[in-house]
Amino acid sequence: MISIDIIKKLFTKGLSIKERSTLNESKSINDLLCKQWEESFSENEDLDRAYRIWDKVQAKKHGEYSPFKSFFRNYSVAASVALFIACCSLSIIIFNRPTPASELWYTASIGRLNMDSIMFSDGSYAIVNAGTKITYPKEFAKDKRIIHLSGQAFFNIAPDVNRPFIVETKTINITALGTSFEVYSYDSDNTVETTLLTGKVKVVTNQAKNDEHILLPNQKMSYSKITHESTIEKVDANDYVAWRESKKLVFRNEKLSMIIPRLEKWYGQKIVCPEDIANHYRFTFSINHESLDLILSIMSKQTDLSFSKSDDGISYITK
Repeated sequence: MISIDIIKKLFTKGLSIKERSTLNESKSINDLLCKQWEESFSENEDLDRAYRIWDKVQAKKHGEYSPFKSFFRNYSVAASVALFIACCSLSIIIFNRPTPASELWYTASIGRLNMDSIMFSDGSYAIVNAGTKITYPKEFAKDKRIIHLSGQAFFNIAPDVNRPFIVETKTINITALGTSFEVYSYDSDNTVETTLLTGKVKVVTNQAKNDEHILLPNQKMSYSKITHESTIEKVDANDYVAWRESKKLVFRNEKLSMIIPRLEKWYGQKIVCPEDIANHYRFTFSINHESLDLILSIMSKQTDLSFSKSDDGISYITK
């Protein structure tokens, strides 16, 4: 039986180790959480993914899931699950597209400080980064394979000469047959990017006429929503897509202008930096479980830059 005193202490962070253990192991709390979780998914939804997420929630609660263990261990099960679902979970929504009729589609939304992988019906898969929404059908059509993306994802496409694989965003569409590439296309950003690792892709912009490009391995195309101009540059694609294997953010001699938007999506926090500074300074580092404040503080100590934070949580980089 959970007493009212324990509930009060939960919200004032006054739980003792014994009381926290009692709350964690409460059958009534666990039954309630499980019931609410099951009710949030209909019988037609992607239940395998739903229960995989639930397993992660349970693992975090019991301290068995290592990536964010230290972050959550100071909170009770109720607070842990609430914060995990709000900030780091993957939610799945079902809807029916009007055309063609009766197609079943899923939408997966990845929270901050998190990544996830999605396997499509044809054997292709995507590794999806924080702050991303991806919509895909339960089964692809017979003539083409289409998914919709807002955010950052790495795709490994199963070859199928009769069905091109198309990644649609608000700004660009990428068509592939059998290849691997990254797309960085957040609706709120002014620049979108496509970086090709293997194979060949066709990139078509939606906001400029006759703007179509074929990318070869180790090429990155950037498109500006402001100037409506596209640029293609030679890069080491492995540097851009390294996060897919390490499941963490990795930057190798990258400009602040490239780093800042990715940090904002990862941490869910706003970073303000003058354009001349963002285009001048380069950094090499990776992120495990460090806070944004720590990352920016280390960057400022290594250079002549300064880092400050306002009361409303906005971080500022100045010189």
